[in-house]
Amino acid sequence: MVNIFNKSISDRILKLMELQDLTAYAVIKHCNIPKASFYKCIDNKSEWKVEHLLELSKYFEVTIDYLVSGIKYESVLKKENEKLKGENTKLSLEVTQLSKIVEAVEKYNKLKRR
Repeated sequence: MVNIFNKSISDRILKLMELQDLTAYAVIKHCNIPKASFYKCIDNKSEWKVEHLLELSKYFEVTIDYLVSGIKYESVLKKENEKLKGENTKLSLEVTQLSKIVEAVEKYNKLKRR
């Protein structure tokens, strides 16, 4: 029988991997989790072993409570915030570049009308 929390555990692990730009291979290798076991758990076909959750929690610097329950602690919120700040900076740069392009097009159109 598959644990009812499994899907959410897998979702949280996948989200942590995304936040830290990690591949499954990197997580599997660092946490010493057998590849087949990892993918069975991620696909909700098997339960996570406690020792694997412990290794994952250490690797991602979160508590097992977070992996199991989804209660966010400061470390997770900080990582999410850092990622959002990076995305915000990138978007700000894109807006600045687009503004310069719009200005150049407007200038060109004014000169063209003369």
